[in-house]
Amino acid sequence: LGRFLEMLVTTFSMSMAWAMFFSTRWALAATGLFDGDAQLLCLVLACLVSAVCFFCIYWLDKLADAEWTGETVDDVILQVISAIGILIGFSWEQTFD
Repeated sequence: LGRFLEMLVTTFSMSMAWAMFFSTRWALAATGLFDGDAQLLCLVLACLVSAVCFFCIYWLDKLADAEWTGETVDDVILQVISAIGILIGFSWEQTFD
């Protein structure tokens, strides 16, 4: 059961990362600033995603280090940080694909 739950969490983490990546890409493309320049769109997307995610990771790490959060909450925060890391990786992989 433990392995199944671990695989389920990993699957949901990757699904969250892909959904956030493509929704951000859609939102940037909808601005009309990158018409016809897919490379610039991918580069701006990767930089934007990285900056926002690093900010989120910083604060989530501070939250996980707080003494008033329990062990279960800390484990959940670490899973969210891992999913955010996957999102950063996806965005840069798409830039150089």
